Amino acid sequence: MATARIRKYKNKDEMERALDEFITLGYDVKERGEETILVKKHDNGSLMAHIILAIVGWWLIFIPNIIYFAYKRSRADQVLMKLDMPEPQVTFEAPRAQI
Repeated sequence: MATARIRKYKNKDEMERALDEFITLGYDVKERGEETILVKKHDNGSLMAHIILAIVGWWLIFIPNIIYFAYKRSRADQVLMKLDMPEPQVTFEAPRAQI
């Protein structure tokens, strides 16, 4: 399995717009959480490679095509979209003694 690239966004609206662009480019949503979205490219390999493997490996009953298909699917591009909001700074002040 290919490792996922990480893209960080400042707010949810920006991340949703980027998600729309990834879907338009042929990515599928694999996992969606509160602050993260994992998308993966839908890649079946090149048509020319499948044709060559079908011609060369016809006597193997398309086993090379199946192996190539599985390889391309497992190595497809993945992108982890993540909100990169700064964590709020919490400060604690001890109560002062009154005199």
